[in-house]
Amino acid sequence: VGEERAGSAGPPAFAPPEQLAGEPQTPASDVFALGAIVYHVLTGALPFGRSEGPQVLAAQLSGRLDLSLFGGALQGWMRRALATSMSRYQSRSR
Repeated sequence: VGEERAGSAGPPAFAPPEQLAGEPQTPASDVFALGAIVYHVLTGALPFGRSEGPQVLAAQLSGRLDLSLFGGALQGWMRRALATSMSRYQSRSR
């Protein structure tokens, strides 16, 4: 698996913040992209709008994401999948 450098694979609307910021990508990047796809499939809308990369990144980092359409466990999963903190899902050593 490993890290991949940022690239232009896929549209910005589904890209994780680290890809749009030119940072290394990890498996959490794939989880974010999956969350964006699931959001789009279930709502017909894009979670952070239709824009170019810098505008999508700004929308992601603003912290404004409407998850009120989802309930219970799905809302929790969507919140975690679409988390925009660059340190999300870091493995914890125990």
